[in-house]
Amino acid sequence: MRVLFKTSYTQDLELFRDGVQRNWYAALLVGLLIVPLLVPSYLVDISLVFIYGLCGLSLMVLAGYTGLVSLGHAAFLGIGAYAHVYFVHDWGLPWVVSVALACVVTAAAGVLVGLPALRMTGVYLSIATLAFALIIQEILTRWERVTGGLKGKPVDKPVIFGVNLGGDVAFYFLSLAFLIGGLWFTGNLLRAPTGRAWVAIRDSEIAAQSMGVNLAVYKTIAFAYSAALMGIAGALFAHKIGFLAPETFSVLLSIQFLLMVVVGGLGSLHGAFYGAVFVALLPVAISQARDSMPAWIGAVAGLFGKDAGGATSQAPALLLDLPALQARYLPAPEDLHAVGAAAVSLLSVEGLVMEFGGVRAVADVTFAVEPGEVFTIIGPNGAGKTTIFNVISRIYDPTLGRLVFDGEDITGVPPHEIARCGIARTFQNIELFEHASVLQNLLLGRHAHKRSGFVEEMLFLPRVRALEIEHRDAVEQVIDFLDLQPHRDSLVVNLSYGVRKVVEMARALCTRPKLLLLDEPSSGLSVEETADMAFWIQDIRTMLGITVLMVEHDMSLVSAVSDRVLAVNYGRAIALGTAREVQEHPDVITAYLGG
Repeated sequence: MRVLFKTSYTQDLELFRDGVQRNWYAALLVGLLIVPLLVPSYLVDISLVFIYGLCGLSLMVLAGYTGLVSLGHAAFLGIGAYAHVYFVHDWGLPWVVSVALACVVTAAAGVLVGLPALRMTGVYLSIATLAFALIIQEILTRWERVTGGLKGKPVDKPVIFGVNLGGDVAFYFLSLAFLIGGLWFTGNLLRAPTGRAWVAIRDSEIAAQSMGVNLAVYKTIAFAYSAALMGIAGALFAHKIGFLAPETFSVLLSIQFLLMVVVGGLGSLHGAFYGAVFVALLPVAISQARDSMPAWIGAVAGLFGKDAGGATSQAPALLLDLPALQARYLPAPEDLHAVGAAAVSLLSVEGLVMEFGGVRAVADVTFAVEPGEVFTIIGPNGAGKTTIFNVISRIYDPTLGRLVFDGEDITGVPPHEIARCGIARTFQNIELFEHASVLQNLLLGRHAHKRSGFVEEMLFLPRVRALEIEHRDAVEQVIDFLDLQPHRDSLVVNLSYGVRKVVEMARALCTRPKLLLLDEPSSGLSVEETADMAFWIQDIRTMLGITVLMVEHDMSLVSAVSDRVLAVNYGRAIALGTAREVQEHPDVITAYLGG
């Protein structure tokens, strides 16, 4: 009854929050719809706010949610603008078709730019995107047959299905409609597996891979989707300014877009829109006040020009408007993995060798983990314990040796496929997504069970909603099992170290693993927290039927939970047996005490 009450209360709170959020959006939409009726006609130029809002939204997907900083995003705006005008004017295609093609062209350009992101991060990626922007500007200048070169290219008013939407009010509503569509599509993605994968990549690529996220695929998708939004914004921007020139899409404009996102707060859909308000309206406000203010205000106005940036901040809630979930305690044993169900070893490590630049960190280590046992690896600092873990979870490719899991050779399996094979892990240094809630972290643990496609998630079709309910239900079981209800909606950054340890273990359990790798689970814990950890490990093995492979230095925890222990030193196995047998082994005593 206690768990039922907690679950019901939390769901009621979520429904209340979602209701408040929907009411706020409805009020904002009503306000935007009546703006043209309330303000003078010369201020209906607010349509530029909506175009910049799309630009900010595009860059927010990359920098805010995926952690990929682009200094050349204005290039995508230029590609979209020129492609749209070329298709409409030179090919005579319908306006809607032309915008769609411009979106496809910029998405393809995004894929090409995204390819270096697979090998570069941080400042190197930013430099690559900056180089891309300079190349595109040069192409726009020299490809005169398509772009008009330095002479520029005039742009007609938009005509959709025979209706001229070039008037201020009509274009205002056209731009607003596209911004609403972009916000809706992006919001749907952020509360679906794709959005959670982007956030995971931003916070910890290693942890994201261990949860089943393919870095190459999701980085490329982020670049393509971001560029597609910029392509739509480019089509609208072309009609807004009425004349295209290569110098319009300069690197300075890219930096101003980035400034808009950063000032507004990375990871905020609201920030993208409010930043656009700042960009478009601040120069107007400064212009109105210029005559009555000191001369330096004029310098500020000149600095901002027509394109500047700003925004606001508040992490978006990835909560769904779900029906009440019945609280279920533990899944049936047949739903998981029965202890001792298999006659062969669950994991076999055969002749493992791992070298780094000629230094042998692991030297010819062989052992087998049987189904349903707790197998622990111990050894002094630097003995190679975590290196063995990193090889098993495929973060490292072994120099020599073979890994066999559940009868399958996984030596060449990429790291993002390990979770799908049935192996989950925690890390010696906690690798949680700190600026997400506990619930969001645990939902990322369900990524290995993702069955929805990108377009489905973008539209948030009923099938995606049903799958999200399924994922949420599985996560709720783990939350109840590990007594995490009090922390369910808390940001990880606000939790104590001990609770974070449990949350990371919970996230691994959400993958429904056959083998759970725990890398020093008691590290940094108090005596009481270590005792609790021993309790959880025993329950994971006995109640959930999950085999545990653990690296640990606390011998009281090792003795309490381990069936067998392997001692390693200088990368070599020196003893194997029960905890008592290994502790009494002379080589182990020598390794720890010296001599």
